[in-house]
Amino acid sequence: MSAADLDVARETVVVAPAAGRRRRRVSPSLVVGVLIVGLVVATALLSFVWTPFDPTRVDPTRPLRPPGREHVLGTDQFGRDILSQMIAGARTTLLVGMISVTISATLGIPLGLLAASGGKWLSEPIMRAMDIVFAFPAILMAIILAAGF
Repeated sequence: MSAADLDVARETVVVAPAAGRRRRRVSPSLVVGVLIVGLVVATALLSFVWTPFDPTRVDPTRPLRPPGREHVLGTDQFGRDILSQMIAGARTTLLVGMISVTISATLGIPLGLLAASGGKWLSEPIMRAMDIVFAFPAILMAIILAAGF
């Protein structure tokens, strides 16, 4: 092999991977979703160390105050600060989300594994049960579960 062949081979090795790379486009909805979840997480973490007012403190002398310097988002009909309630509510939002994901994973992963690895006699009943669950709208399913419990 001559020196010229080695130069061509070296250039091919260097140039070929760079030419074959494509820049991946990030989905705008992914970016928006990550930003929203990040904002909720940051707000929930903030609520552990700071809220402008006690979110549960009732002040009957200040009902339905409009947004202003003291109460940035105003007060509700009981005089509670709305911003403080929203900051404290982020904790509940995250807790409900984590519990629902945990329940879904605890039930869904074993059922999916059973349906995938089992024969047709096992996968068909599981899939028909899932069809029944998905046939109901989410709000109707919530009402049914609330009535049952």
